[in-house]
Amino acid sequence: MDEFETSAERYNRLVQENLRKMQNEDSIERLFAARELARIAKRELHGNGEGRIVFELARMLEFRMRMSGCGCEEIIWALGAIGSEDAADILIKAMDDKIADIRLKAVKALGKIGRERAKNALIGKLKDALEKENEPPEIMNALRKALEEREKRPNKNNGYMNYRKSFWKRRTRILTKIARAIIPFID
Repeated sequence: MDEFETSAERYNRLVQENLRKMQNEDSIERLFAARELARIAKRELHGNGEGRIVFELARMLEFRMRMSGCGCEEIIWALGAIGSEDAADILIKAMDDKIADIRLKAVKALGKIGRERAKNALIGKLKDALEKENEPPEIMNALRKALEEREKRPNKNNGYMNYRKSFWKRRTRILTKIARAIIPFID
């Protein structure tokens, strides 16, 4: 690591390292890389930083789904943890995969995303599965559970917006305390 590395260079280096680790055979290595990518993308949500990560994860997921489906769990988990609109779109497509395990992981990941599009996709998938009766019981249960969990937290926005709200609340509280402490000395 360069001593004078800029934040953009550090971001690029971390993303490249973790994308490389996502291609590793070791599932634990992939899981740690997925967590790190999700953490980086969440921090960069206010910019366009998550776009590159989501794009690369989508490419990896598409490739692995075409090949064998092996190693998709970590990618799906990372997309669910990122929770952006683009990630939700990719997970919605993954719900229609031919491999039941990928569909199951995509349903669970979509259940954690607090977006209306994710909710509508889960409802549509549940209706479709009930009509056709073609889904395994595990996926049906995961669909129901994901929708029930979403109903328990209906007003929850995406993680970044909650962070921003709590940031401004904390900042306001701190500034109010400082002002109350200083005002008696001003008079």
